[in-house]
Amino acid sequence: MLQENARKNDIAARIGGEEFALLLVNTPAAEAATIAERIREAVSVHDEQSLRPPVTISVGVYTTTSPQSDAETCVVRADQAMYQAKTNGRNQVVSWAE
Repeated sequence: MLQENARKNDIAARIGGEEFALLLVNTPAAEAATIAERIREAVSVHDEQSLRPPVTISVGVYTTTSPQSDAETCVVRADQAMYQAKTNGRNQVVSWAE
């Protein structure tokens, strides 16, 4: 479902048991949040049609324009945003704000 709702040049990967990452290159923060929301909504709609018990996703978005940003920092900050989404009540998108 992640790949179905991503763009052609995006890279989707499983990074943990129930954690996935989507790398969006050259994507403004607002567009990244829109893509994340589209995926979150697609999971919710799919759930209504076929999955029980209910399945939702919490999404953390991190964007940077700094060439000094390394992959580990990006993952850590996206993970922090995702945990904030869970703390806020789950089934939502939270963007990292510096």
